[in-house]
Amino acid sequence: MPVKTALVISGGGSKGAFAVGAIEVLRKNGIKFDLVTGTSTGALIAPLVATDEIPLLRHIYSTVRTPDVLTRRPGVIDILGSDSIYDTSPLWTLINTYITDARYQRILAAATEIELCSVSLQSGEVTYFNPRRGVGGQPMARDVFNRAILASASQPVLMPPVRLLDGDQFVDGGVREVTPLHRAVDAGATEIYVMVLSPEKQQRQARDYVFVVDTLLRTLDLLLTEVSAGDLDDALFYNQALNYIGRVRAKLGQRLSATELADAFEDGKPQNPFGNRRTLSLKIIRPAEELPSDGLTFSPLIMSEMMAMGVAAAEQLFRA
Repeated sequence: MPVKTALVISGGGSKGAFAVGAIEVLRKNGIKFDLVTGTSTGALIAPLVATDEIPLLRHIYSTVRTPDVLTRRPGVIDILGSDSIYDTSPLWTLINTYITDARYQRILAAATEIELCSVSLQSGEVTYFNPRRGVGGQPMARDVFNRAILASASQPVLMPPVRLLDGDQFVDGGVREVTPLHRAVDAGATEIYVMVLSPEKQQRQARDYVFVVDTLLRTLDLLLTEVSAGDLDDALFYNQALNYIGRVRAKLGQRLSATELADAFEDGKPQNPFGNRRTLSLKIIRPAEELPSDGLTFSPLIMSEMMAMGVAAAEQLFRA
């Protein structure tokens, strides 16, 4: 199926409530997606976007609490002898509660494709999980797909890695791609709505970081913001390159014949990396200021506030 319009949802834990609010506005304005790519919280959102169950997403992201997602391991000895600080058994239960056999069949049959971004600790490579194509071109079993969602959402150190495929341990795709734009571009999408869960500029935090988990969360937030900025910069540079090539082609077209022009740009040849590419229509929706969450705190009140911020940001896009 040709991909024209894609939705890209970055990672951010409970900050995903912002994306849910924004997506609600996009759907109300008639925007439909051929492809949804998601990392971390984006991987949790993507399946219900594919089945167009936005009210259910709103319900989930405005009612879940931290104990519904994570439990802290009880002591230092337990943490040091484990693969993570938190246990994600509650999140696994939550995923299975909503991605049932019946809903999974609707996901497989949906007009919108899904790509969930994760990273193998063994190979270090980015892997995209597509429920229809799975491994070897065969659809994924529901249990495997649900484990792929859990893997994409599992921030290393904080959450345990998830074994998939041939036993590799997979973690949050944000380790390498917080905002998985590359997949949408490679799929041929020309109109891409990008949900970024951090503001364009980092803001100073008026607090001290005295506990190891708080310091780790702040460090991860800075790291993920930097990786996300790189993802966006790549896409923006890609557009700039195409626009520049277009201007050069137009100028040379006044002096060269069509055959000479095609030869100069090596049209139709594999060495031309921009041969089949078109300028992207990038619509970036992001908060104007830091969202009021560390990403691992799930509070209905705070998430409802972030959802309202997402609604306002998306409405601003349409006004603009």
